[in-house]
Amino acid sequence: MKSKPVTAKQWMAAAFCFALETAMRKGEVLSLEWGEIHKVAKYAHLDMTKNGEERNVPLSKAAFDLLAKLGEGAPKERIFKVEAGNLDKEFRAARKATGLMHVRFHDSRREATTNIAGKLSNVLELAAVTGHKDLKMLKIYFAPSPADLAAKMG
Repeated sequence: MKSKPVTAKQWMAAAFCFALETAMRKGEVLSLEWGEIHKVAKYAHLDMTKNGEERNVPLSKAAFDLLAKLGEGAPKERIFKVEAGNLDKEFRAARKATGLMHVRFHDSRREATTNIAGKLSNVLELAAVTGHKDLKMLKIYFAPSPADLAAKMG
């Protein structure tokens, strides 16, 4: 992303990129407000998540770079300026245009979880990032490649 989004399509793309960096759910991304971003400590605070609890999500450099391109708003202002219905519409159009009809926005959560797992030292840290309480559910989202696992084994 080279500049601040203007259209619903651009806002959808920005939200998807942010989700790929954070493993946040679509609703969490769309409801995120500027006041919930803690720049110095490098995390986003989510007051309410799907499982009914708050969570702190560490933010990568790429996530921070994306936020910087969006500009900063008032503390109670939503970061991503697209409504869920418009995001869904634009995502469906993008899928159709690219021929990737099997991809869903929620797939960003699995992709991000797998990518983040490679950067952390254990599964408990990964669960803290994604908010999974149950490691069986986390396993659904974490899909390491056999080659990556073999490389770690030496």
